Amino acid sequence: MKTLKQLISELKDNGISEKLLNAIEIIKREYFVLKEYKHLAYENEALPFIKGQTTSQPLVIASTIDSLELDKDDIVLEIGTGSGWQTLLLAYFSYKVITLEIDKDILQLAVNNIKSFIQHNLNLNYLLNKIEFYNLNIFKSKDFIEKQQKIDKVVFSAAIKKVPDFLFNKLSVNGIVIAPIIESSEYQKLMKYVKLLSGDIKSEFISFVSFVLAKE
Repeated sequence: MKTLKQLISELKDNGISEKLLNAIEIIKREYFVLKEYKHLAYENEALPFIKGQTTSQPLVIASTIDSLELDKDDIVLEIGTGSGWQTLLLAYFSYKVITLEIDKDILQLAVNNIKSFIQHNLNLNYLLNKIEFYNLNIFKSKDFIEKQQKIDKVVFSAAIKKVPDFLFNKLSVNGIVIAPIIESSEYQKLMKYVKLLSGDIKSEFISFVSFVLAKE
């Protein structure tokens, strides 16, 4: 059973940025896992969650957040709220997080997890005000996306076949999308996409991953 300090050390050895390590030390994962798995909260592994879902491995979440190159003025779109841990970490580094979750029960649990954490850390109450929660399916939300003022960064928390074109169209210049892309039944590739000034999309492979599949 690892401690938070041990997890931080492991993430540091894997090249995670100092500023994110500090945030992970503050926004403790133990508030975002099921009660029966709290003793495993600081293991660097995915843990079972409700509705047959899993909470992602801390290293994968940390690598994803670092790859987003977040800025304090960024509006971030998170697709798949999950436990709410990644949501709150994203809010810590950005201006606003718009988080979409297709399952009402998972969305409610994420909100409850975040509120529970805030109750024990009232100095971070401002983070809750940075998050907008929506019970939506991204693949049926083209109009919703187009109505947004802007979207600078996008992160998918479930594996998809391809990033919808309407997301790339809305993405700011130099905006970044991180998504697990289904390559076969055996594996997925975590990909980073950057929108260039020309409007072209540059893609970069980050790592092989195993995410739950997005409901389309």
